[in-house]
Amino acid sequence: MFVNNNTVLVFFRKSRYYGFFVFLLIASSCSVSNHETSLIKEAWKNYLYQLQMDSLNYTEKSNWISSQIAADLPLFTILTETDFFKIRPEILSVKTNDSITTIRTKFFLKNGDVHSIYVSLAKKIHANDTIYFLPYFDDYTSRFSKKTIGSIRYFFNPTEYSIDSAEANQMLVFNKKTAKLFKTKEIEFDYYIFKNTEERLTAEGYEFHYLTKKLLNHSAHADLNNNAIIVGKHTSTYPHEVIHLYTAQYYPQVHTWFDEGLAEYLGNDGKKLQKNRDIIKKFLEDSTINTRDILKLEDNLAKQGTSLKYDLGSLIVEKIQERDPESGLYDILRNGSDDKSFYKLVESKLHIKQENLMDSLLIWIK
Repeated sequence: MFVNNNTVLVFFRKSRYYGFFVFLLIASSCSVSNHETSLIKEAWKNYLYQLQMDSLNYTEKSNWISSQIAADLPLFTILTETDFFKIRPEILSVKTNDSITTIRTKFFLKNGDVHSIYVSLAKKIHANDTIYFLPYFDDYTSRFSKKTIGSIRYFFNPTEYSIDSAEANQMLVFNKKTAKLFKTKEIEFDYYIFKNTEERLTAEGYEFHYLTKKLLNHSAHADLNNNAIIVGKHTSTYPHEVIHLYTAQYYPQVHTWFDEGLAEYLGNDGKKLQKNRDIIKKFLEDSTINTRDILKLEDNLAKQGTSLKYDLGSLIVEKIQERDPESGLYDILRNGSDDKSFYKLVESKLHIKQENLMDSLLIWIK
């Protein structure tokens, strides 16, 4: 094929024109993208400041798009689980891909240690020129399957797990039983299933958490604001967390030792309870720690998957129920959340003073 010099020159000139036009489009697109990323970063920075300053009076924030009632609860938890003025956030990266921006934030404790690295999402809605935040949890679970069985809505990865019908039925029966015990209607709730605790933490937005190793012993938790149970193991039943949904909704003032004690006592069989108590008994007998105030003991001192709060709490609940089967449970639930009220009820029901409680627990635990 023959092409003369003029044709080549015209083609070259047009190519340069179109190339420059494409370059302008790309540059313009990048400029808009960079501008939006900067706006999102600034909005996130302002949001974190507002959340931290208002953290003791937590309310749902309107600039979140989510099916969850309290979409930014993990952030609120980060800022309040220690003295909230001691937490310092630092934005690590803000990257936009298509229309979604990923924000990674590192939270430092006052001593400089890293508390956590939290991942959230954001997008700008051009219709109203507003920036909204999206919880990573919603994005992570968007590919999950949903199956409703009675009062429970299960969410799970169908490539890794199928709902166990027998376990789901046990969960339904337990929910009905708990509603009857609390003299109220059944609670409907969501139940999210992950393969392990690491995946659960990732889905909840934690790229890193300083308590990760400790949290591995806790394979589930109740999301009380969203009426959900989040499970880090392949199981369709987790009665312990069901109790927390009921206490949070109907008896939010219950003391944390009674709350966990009730959940452990009502949500587990006798074999598991006794196994954990045996471990704790040996630990306490071999220990030289001051046990005058058991509420001040570090929760996981005995290790091996046990918890002083859960396991000793369940033993105290059991003894109160034995002494007063008619009203013991309701007195526990209505008693109050402060430590003074806790010891006052123990003394009233079991006739044991605070300084003698551990001695009695060691006798009962045998």
